[in-house]
Amino acid sequence: MIPYWPTTVPDCPERYRATGGPIEARAAFQPERGPEITRAATTARWEEWTVPMSPFTLAQFNAFEAWFDNDLTRGAKSFAWRHPVTGVIGLWRFKSGQRPYDVSQTAKGYVLVSFTALRQPGTPWWAPYVRPNENRVPKVVADYAGSVFGVDGIRTAASAVAAVAGTFDVYTTATPLGVVTEQLSRVVTAGQIPATAPGGVSRIVAFIP
Repeated sequence: MIPYWPTTVPDCPERYRATGGPIEARAAFQPERGPEITRAATTARWEEWTVPMSPFTLAQFNAFEAWFDNDLTRGAKSFAWRHPVTGVIGLWRFKSGQRPYDVSQTAKGYVLVSFTALRQPGTPWWAPYVRPNENRVPKVVADYAGSVFGVDGIRTAASAVAAVAGTFDVYTTATPLGVVTEQLSRVVTAGQIPATAPGGVSRIVAFIP
């Protein structure tokens, strides 16, 4: 499963304080005369952002560190997070260096955390199925109308979704009006998210609570 920003930790940067932009993607050569010559060194668009987060409580900071150490293997793995300016979901990773993040404590007992993160190129296939204002990557995607199926962040055949069982937050989209039904902490047994569309259903997306 692709890690995502922990649900118990605020994911919002301090207002107007995120700074960054695209990483230089040109190679430059200085001729004997005249201005430098440039060419594209890569077609991929990476971005680098330095982000001071809104203050964490001590409990939130402990949850952040546990997530960083365990889910991200101390920063070695990428994670799903929303762009600090555009809000678009994507894959990020902490920039390597002397410290992956900086910590300071305020007089009121809150913890200030800041870090520099790299936004990876492209849009993950599961991005359209992430809930608004959330970072959770879907456990299961069964988009019957769009013929898109996946489990644990990996595109699969339709048959794979029918084997999934567990307790999930399930969002079912009806046809033709697109009304979404929410079932939180629903116990799902194998086959309840079928490989073929049930009557009147265009999409089923499930998340780990």
